[in-house]
Order: sequence, then structure tokens, then C-alpha cells
Amino acid sequence: MLKLSETEVGKIYTLPLVVMSTTARETKAKKPYLSMELYDGVDKIQGNFWDWGGKNIPDKNSILDVTAQVTEWQGNKQLSIKSLATNSELHISEFTPSSGTDIATVYKAAYVLATEIPDDFFRMLCLAALEELQSAWISAPGAKTIHHAYTAGTLIHSFSVAKLAKAMAQLIPGADESIATAGGLLHDIGKLFGYKIDGVVCEMTEEGILYDHLFIGAEFIGNFANNIGLINTELDERKLEILRHIILSHHGSREAGAVTLPACLEAHIVFHADSVDAAAEIIRDASSKVSKTKLTDRVWALGNQPQITTDYVAAIMQAGK
Repeated sequence: MLKLSETEVGKIYTLPLVVMSTTARETKAKKPYLSMELYDGVDKIQGNFWDWGGKNIPDKNSILDVTAQVTEWQGNKQLSIKSLATNSELHISEFTPSSGTDIATVYKAAYVLATEIPDDFFRMLCLAALEELQSAWISAPGAKTIHHAYTAGTLIHSFSVAKLAKAMAQLIPGADESIATAGGLLHDIGKLFGYKIDGVVCEMTEEGILYDHLFIGAEFIGNFANNIGLINTELDERKLEILRHIILSHHGSREAGAVTLPACLEAHIVFHADSVDAAAEIIRDASSKVSKTKLTDRVWALGNQPQITTDYVAAIMQAGK
């Protein structure tokens, strides 16, 4: 099945694409047209159906055979749509956003990592959270668009952050491995309630819109630890306090959405591990959208500037061997 990345500007194609959003608009001459966001299972693209008759608006998640000419606007491909037809042969599951990794394997690896946490309190809390919310861990995306916006994106990202945080804590004098690992694994637990996939569209739940995943996560962990009987001493309460602080501060600054600023070594570790893993995912994704070039397109989430592609760096290092 031909993908958007394989198309060439100026040519006309017929592609099976999923509707992510559709808006009815008017030209300056008051002629109705459709502005659409379409998805091929890997990439998204904007398209305009200039000859739309002003009648039926395609539903979100409907699969259409789109005949269109590939155009370019400000360096990005767009579609000038000629016709739309319902595709009844393909199923929406064939387009669901995916990382390409085996989710069950990642979940098992995250569980093993949790069993290795030295501190009893943090180990039992992480294991209980993985077990209690397993169905959410293996389904919830990590965002709407920016990074890990696919099935089980929160799990894949959280596992990576936990591994990074653990390694950093082992190398940094004064840092506690248990707190850093648990903080990395649970820092985004609020996303399990704040994000969902509707067909192919990653979107926020009503709870996510109203409260944001930082507050949801800190609130959930506080209640959860009490409900499963882990808070038995003042020491347990102090450990929970640190973990909730990490969840609330892991965005690093209030401008970036943190409720409060990191105020312990482990909170700083989780913040930086989170930032590095998010940046890595964004750069890999941007690199995959260009071929045989040194730089990616501009990346809004990383200062709105191009990034050196992973392939370019790999080629340099391979040439030196």
C-alpha cells in the first residue's frame, strides 16, 4: 500500500487514507470547500477539497480512497483533492498509530525493572500500579501529537525514562536509585487517564482537559498508595510525598507546564531523563520523514529549528571505522 512519504510533488495518486479531522470552509468568493487532515497509518497530511459540493462531510475515522495531486506549501507536502470515495475493504485497525515494537515485551520488561527496585515501598507501589492499570498501560498514547503519540506510548516512554533515571542515579553521588526509577516509571501515570486513542486519533479525555496529567497522576498515586495499604508509617508518607513531587515537577518549569519546580536531586534526574527521551523520539521521527539529508525539517518542539538526522550521524561514525 503506497504511503504518503513515497509520493512525489506534482503527481496525482489515489491513496487509502483515514480522516482525522474535517472543516467546512469558504473561499473569498464564498465557494465552499473542505479542509482535511488525513492519515496513512504513519504520516499525516493536510488536504483541501476545492470542488466539494457543500453536502456530505466525511466522519472522523472514516477510510476514504483519496484521489489528489501532491502539492507543496512552506516546505510541506499537501493534497489538492480531486475526489473522495468510501473504502469498504480496509479496517480502521490497519491504520492505528503504532510504535512498531511489541507492547507485551515492553510491559514485561517494565515489570522486571520494577521488581529490581531496591526499596520495598517503591517496588511494591510500582508493581501494583503496573498490575492494576495493565489494560491502560498497553493502550494509552503518550500525547496527541508531539512524542509517543501511538498505542502504549505512555508505557514505552515511561519505561525508557525509568531506565535512564536509574542509570543516572547510579552514576550521580547522593542520588537514590529507588526514587529515581520509580519516579521515571510513574511520572506520566496521569496520562493513562488523560489520553486515549479514538480510532486513529490521539486525543485528551475530558479528565485530561480539565485537570492535566500531572495533577491526575499525583492525585492517583496518593489515593492508590493508601487504598492498597502501603501507607503504614510516617516514613511511608514521606516517600510518597517525594514521588508525588516528582510527578508534579517533571516538566521542569512552570512555563513548560510543571505545577512546581524540581526540588530534589531525583526530581531533577527524572526531569532530564524525560526531556532526553522525548527529544530522542522527536528527532527519530523527524529523521524518518526525510531521506539522505543532513537536516530534518523544522521541529517546533525543539526550538522550531532543523535537527541533524540520525542517519547522518550514523554515517559519519560508520565512515570512521
